[in-house]
Amino acid sequence: MSFPKRLNIGSGKNLKDNFLNLDIDDYWCPDIIYDLNNPLPKGKSQKFNTTRFGEVEIKKNMFEKIIAYDVVGAYPTFNRLHEKLPRSFEGRWHF
Repeated sequence: MSFPKRLNIGSGKNLKDNFLNLDIDDYWCPDIIYDLNNPLPKGKSQKFNTTRFGEVEIKKNMFEKIIAYDVVGAYPTFNRLHEKLPRSFEGRWHF
């Protein structure tokens, strides 16, 4: 099954139908539950099981758009956040 090439980081209750929703907390039932304080493997793809899309494999440069509203404040600096994210999360960032 295909999934959106748009990523909503820190989705919380603001889940978007046309995005892959990622959050640290399972309370709002995002597609992917993941703590970005734990780096993903560099240079490798990462697989996640989702309810909406089944198994999703995150690969380098796959997202057309990435939104991360109210997330950056959780990190000491934006640069540290960007360093933690593998190239698979590169794309059009919107904060």
